[in-house]
Parts: sequence; C-alpha cells; structure tokens
Amino acid sequence: MGTLGGTVQVLGYHSDTLIVNSHCYSKKIKDSKFTKNNEPADRDILGITIDPRDVEIRPYVSTSTLYWLDKKRLDNSPINWRNGAVDRLKPGTEMSDPKVCLVMDKRIISNLPVSNHDHSVNALMFDQKGDLLISVGGFTNMGLPGYKLGGYWETHLSAAVLIARTSLGDVFNGNLEYTTDLVRHAMLKKGDVEIFATGIRNGFAMTLTRNGNMYLADQGPNCAFGDTATDCDADYDEQRAKNWDPSAEINWQGLVKHGWNNCPYAVGRPDKVLHLSEGAYYGHPNVQRGLQIDESEHECYWVDPYTGLPADKKKKPSLFKYKKPLELFKSPVTGIAEYQASHFCSKLRGNLILSTYKDGKTYRLGVDGSKVTREGEKLSDHGGLTFVQNARGDLVFPRLSKKNVFVLRPDVSMRAELFVTGVAPVRHGKNGGTMITVAGQNFGMDPSVMVGGNSCAIAMSSKTEIKCMVPAGSGLVDVEVVAVEGESGTLANAVLYMEVG
Repeated sequence: MGTLGGTVQVLGYHSDTLIVNSHCYSKKIKDSKFTKNNEPADRDILGITIDPRDVEIRPYVSTSTLYWLDKKRLDNSPINWRNGAVDRLKPGTEMSDPKVCLVMDKRIISNLPVSNHDHSVNALMFDQKGDLLISVGGFTNMGLPGYKLGGYWETHLSAAVLIARTSLGDVFNGNLEYTTDLVRHAMLKKGDVEIFATGIRNGFAMTLTRNGNMYLADQGPNCAFGDTATDCDADYDEQRAKNWDPSAEINWQGLVKHGWNNCPYAVGRPDKVLHLSEGAYYGHPNVQRGLQIDESEHECYWVDPYTGLPADKKKKPSLFKYKKPLELFKSPVTGIAEYQASHFCSKLRGNLILSTYKDGKTYRLGVDGSKVTREGEKLSDHGGLTFVQNARGDLVFPRLSKKNVFVLRPDVSMRAELFVTGVAPVRHGKNGGTMITVAGQNFGMDPSVMVGGNSCAIAMSSKTEIKCMVPAGSGLVDVEVVAVEGESGTLANAVLYMEVG
C-alpha cells in the first residue's frame, strides 16, 4: 500500500483467519532535487505496481509532492511542476528501524508533471511487451485554468496515459528533458516516454485483463473548479485564474465566454470507466497539445460523455480519435480489476470490479473488449479507495485513513470434489520462474499442478492452497491440479504469459 507520507506499507495476513500476522514498510522516499527549507522534500505515493516477470518483489511506485505551491510544500523553483517520478524499491533493511523491509533501488523516470493540487502521477501498469504505462493527472478541471485546481494550464504530458519504453532495458532513458521550464509551453525534448492515450482528466486506476484488454477509471470534473475549453483559442485571462483572492472571489467560476460557469451535468460529475487503447482521445482537453502537435485540434475541445459532442455544439472539430466511455459513475471510481475467481459458477469471472471512494461501495461491470455486456451493479455497500484480489477470490481493501484492512469474501459453500477457485498473480513472464498461488478445495496430500500442460514446481501445499514456480510458457493457459488419488480440477484460461521474459 502506498501512502501520502511517502512510504509503502506491507501487510501479511492469514488467508483463512484474515488475521494480520506481519507488518513492515519502506524507508521514506525523499528527493534532494526538490526541497522544502533546503532539505529533501516529502513525497506522496499515488500508484504502485509489480513487474510480473520479477522473481524478487520490487515495487514500482509513482512519487511526487502534491500542492507544491498552494500549500508551500516545496521551496520556490520554476521546475516544481515536474517533480513527479517513478521509483523502484527492493527488499532491504535499515539499522535504525527494524520494521523497514523495502529500500530505494533505482529511480526509473524523473521530471513527470504534477499539478498544483492533488492530480499527479497515478496508476502504473506493465503491458504485455514489458513497457510501463503511467497515468498522469490533468492540471485543469475541464481544460482551462481554475484557482481551485491549482491555477495552471495543462502541459505536454499531463492529462494522459504515457508509455515508458522500459522494454529497452539498460539503454532506456527515463530522465525527461523539456524545451522550457514554462509549464504552458514546455514540450518533451528527451526521454524514452511517449503519449499513449489522451483526454484523461485524472486516471486513478488501471487494469489489464486475461484477454489482453486494458481499462482505466477516470475521475470526472467538479463544479466551479475551472472552465470548459471549447476551442484552441489561447486568449484566456490566465492571471485571473492564478492570482486569485480567496476572500474576494471564493465563488469565482471562470470566464463565461469560454464555457459554462455552472455544472455541465444534470447529475453532477460522473467518473468514467474507459476501454484504454493507443491513440484514443477521451474528452478532457489539453489546449497545449491541441496548439502544438499536428492533427491534435480535437484536444482543445471538452466532450460531453453523455452525448459524445463537444461543449460548444456549434463547432465541429475533427473528433475522429474520440472514444466514448464504457460506463459512468456518480461517485469517484478509484479501484478497478478483473474478477478472476470461479465462484458463483464463474458468473462473476471476467467482470470488472470497481471500488468507489466517497460512497465506499463495490460494483461489478460486465465487459467484452469495448462493449458493456452487463450494466454496472452494486455488489456491496462496503469498499474503499482501492483493492487487491487474492487467489481465493477475496477482495482486500486497505483503508489507511481508518487504520484497518477490510476484506470482502465470497459467501460460498464447501464442495465435495476437488475444485480450483483461482490463482494469483495471473500474469507472468514467458520464461516463468515466478511464484504463483493456486487456491481451491480438497487438494489432498502431495497434489501436482500443471500450468499450460507443464509442471509447476511445488514449494508448499495444503488442502486449500498451493504455491509453486511457474514454468515457461506463452499465451493464455489453463491451470490443473491433480490429487494423488487421481482426481483433478481445472481452471480454464487462468494464467496469462507476457510476450517477454
């Protein structure tokens, strides 16, 4: 679990009793390049992922300092807007603190954009080729600067999902350089990072499913947090947006001529569930890209997610890249993952599970690629900011603000036969060599496991759980458990191999 305090918290728990049996954390992440009172400034962690190929657990974390100007969390500097980074941690100890179990390994990417608010470098995820997808939040509410969201324009790499070509290996250059330090005009000059998809206001969570589809939860705009971009006209009173007097203009909502000055939606601010694809535009404007990148005029237009039309319906820009959301939610969607377990006769398997932050609920959404097969439906009145899924099909929600961990466990009956419930993790490198947990019932003594028809070397087994080392393989394959007595159970399409090892 990543925290706003700049640490990764590691909790171990017993899978049967759900009792926490271990707790350790990373050394606090600092950055000497960005300072507060001439000392390395505190960092916040908004995203965390694991490379499926790693034999040793090395978390990749997105780190930044939020509210760097409004709350004066950084000393004054023209480069504070690019204080975001992706860091890799590794197992390690600290003599002064016996509870430290992770330490800094390497900075992978530096100088990523961070808004003067709470939009920053968010979700991280490795694709099937070993490149790292990075969701970077927008600097604006709906395309134009607003004081409640920090008062700055979008910049070249903000409000987008980026792709870092980490598959390049040792020659990968993650030290990003720009043409200028001016936020509004800075264009990427050097670095092996590219724009993957745009029009994403604040993508907080991503997932890659067993069939290779990628989905993202994007947070929608707030009322009165900034105006709507309706064209590529850069003639906007930027000083009014930045040099605001909160006592005199507490209800200021922007310039009416550039869009609505009230809520544009009848039902408030919907969050979006997006089917993520390269080159798509999802409707949140970035005037910077619209003005400076060829064939990107569509980036200047906010698009209504209900109608698929630009805000100013009189204008008809080329919106050939616009891709509508799969589903809309009223409450912020902050967690997303494919359900993997075979409970409930596999009727939930393959659905997207969504967690919402403010109302604290959990939903399901049936999807098939870019199509919705079952509308969003509430699964539970309980949830949290985000969650992970284990091999048993439990949904585990870390709730740091409440100082507890909440678990949603499927209410299922015991079976008489050998039954495979699920596996975790689902993704592995093509060379294998990584550990997998297989969960189920009635495995008996000394079972064997086959992954894609090849033997999985067992490290530990019980009647309900097996840990083994995944063999080399390719594609989407089955997992079979065979008991000594000859009884067997198979979970189809259970493990997805990456294209790289």
